[in-house]
Amino acid sequence: MSTRACVAYTDTKQKWVGVYSHYDGYPEGLGKTIWNILHKDFINNKGEIGVMNDKNPENAINAFIEIYIKGHQGGWSSFGKECYCHSPAFVMRDGISDTIRTNDNVDPLSIEYIYIIDKKKKEMIILENKEFKKAGENEWGKIIDYKHCIYGYKLLTKIDLLGKEPDWENL
Repeated sequence: MSTRACVAYTDTKQKWVGVYSHYDGYPEGLGKTIWNILHKDFINNKGEIGVMNDKNPENAINAFIEIYIKGHQGGWSSFGKECYCHSPAFVMRDGISDTIRTNDNVDPLSIEYIYIIDKKKKEMIILENKEFKKAGENEWGKIIDYKHCIYGYKLLTKIDLLGKEPDWENL
């Protein structure tokens, strides 16, 4: 299902920076996928995939950000499976495009969820688009008046990346 999302990380210059992900953006889809990749390939990697984790969770989280977000600025058709920047089919059809999103340029009507990896706090912040009564700004970005509706982002939840896996179905 095309539930569009953004996978992002906290940045010192801006609140967050991320890339587009087209399919399965709801928490029990993309949230669970991010969790599984982070834990299997990075945080809990015992050397099965590439180099063994050095037991420093911040390094593991940084590696995830470098590979899956900074390394895929064209975004993802299906996160972790098929990207827009390295897939010959997409590059031949569309060329290489930059789908970088930030708290300043994201559109709440076209991106339903935002997953922000905060490497310092070692948490994943999940935002969802919601209707508001009044335009303006909140801590997550702009609340936009589209004339027929007013939308922005609200906090859905914060997840401790070193804690227990959440119940994705009941967030």
